[in-house]
Amino acid sequence: MNKTKNIHEAIESILASLEKQGQAPGTLKNYKNSFNVFQKYLIENEISEVDEKVCLEYIYLKTNIKLHSFNGNVLNSKINRRMKPLHLLLMYLDAGEFCYHPRKIKEQFMCPEGFLDEYNMFMEECKRRGYANATFNSNIQKVQFFLKYLHSVQINSSDEITLNHICKFLASYDNAAVKYIGTILYVLRNYLSFVYQNGFTCCNFSLLLPKVRIMRNSSIPYAWKKKDTLKLLNAIDRDDPKGKRDYALILMIVRLGLRVSDIRSMKLSSLNWNRKTISLNMMKTKQPIELPLLEDIGWAVIDYLKNGRIV
Repeated sequence: MNKTKNIHEAIESILASLEKQGQAPGTLKNYKNSFNVFQKYLIENEISEVDEKVCLEYIYLKTNIKLHSFNGNVLNSKINRRMKPLHLLLMYLDAGEFCYHPRKIKEQFMCPEGFLDEYNMFMEECKRRGYANATFNSNIQKVQFFLKYLHSVQINSSDEITLNHICKFLASYDNAAVKYIGTILYVLRNYLSFVYQNGFTCCNFSLLLPKVRIMRNSSIPYAWKKKDTLKLLNAIDRDDPKGKRDYALILMIVRLGLRVSDIRSMKLSSLNWNRKTISLNMMKTKQPIELPLLEDIGWAVIDYLKNGRIV
């Protein structure tokens, strides 16, 4: 390892390189935060030289999980968040450069030309029905899967679809969870009924699809015990900007019973600090609601706004 390189200068070079590559502000802030916490650890422990052993001891201190090296895949996102910046630092200190592999950009869906009219009409129908964004995106995504499959087997229009094509498409989800298959069937039934009613097919295949009965709350417990909830909150890494956000969000869910969709739609103007209230319109019922801005939630929100939020 090149021991003459200044650690701070190495970190600054890495951050400058990431910025030059066009990394998102949120990604850059996460790296800066991780490096700041690591440098503070080095100063407090009077460590002047960095190697793999030092980095692994630091990760163990922060995660309570002992690793033997930086080689190999680690599935724990909390550990990965700690490892990635340090891995870049070790590469830079060793070779004066580093390799960064940015996340692949999701390929944009291009609707096959033969299905374009009904696809666009179905999107408009979903909007007209007033679906929430998550429901709209889920429906459209699964229709896209179906149209991609049809195109891959040389089916170029809705009137060429047969029951055999639908069965083979569903068979590709043979190993998927029952709940997911139920969703696929629901969306497919919805779409096939729509194309039949609008004259794109001569047969209403939606009537031939099986129904999957899924018991409500069959996959998750209806309610969490207090100790499990506390364990979840304590597991959040509040040194990380995303952790600060997640902590505030989960506190609102646990303490106030808010839905994630309600929190997502919340604005700064929803918080009345003088009256200590939260006011918003619930996404599901469209009804206004006013809730107390509890002290622990207030401080969690302030911590996120001051130290975790990208402006």
